[in-house]
Amino acid sequence: MAPANGLFLSYLDFTGYNRRLDRIQKTGENGGGKQNLDMATVDAAELEQLRNTIVAVVLRNEMVEDMMGKWMRSLRHVVRLAWRQDMD
Repeated sequence: MAPANGLFLSYLDFTGYNRRLDRIQKTGENGGGKQNLDMATVDAAELEQLRNTIVAVVLRNEMVEDMMGKWMRSLRHVVRLAWRQDMD
């Protein structure tokens, strides 16, 4: 399995969440008082600042832990076993 350290959202879409929220508000109290999430109302500058903060943390963690590099190097073992080829 690939490490998830580089997987983060670049586009936020809450269509499914909003659809479920609308459904449960009609049938019960679970969604009571909750509003649909609409990303069009979010300040773009604030969102970009948060994105930059998240990217900085991901990059810093990768530089310290080398998670993606370790995973990529581990694929050599898979290639060697599956296709009987060395990757040097």
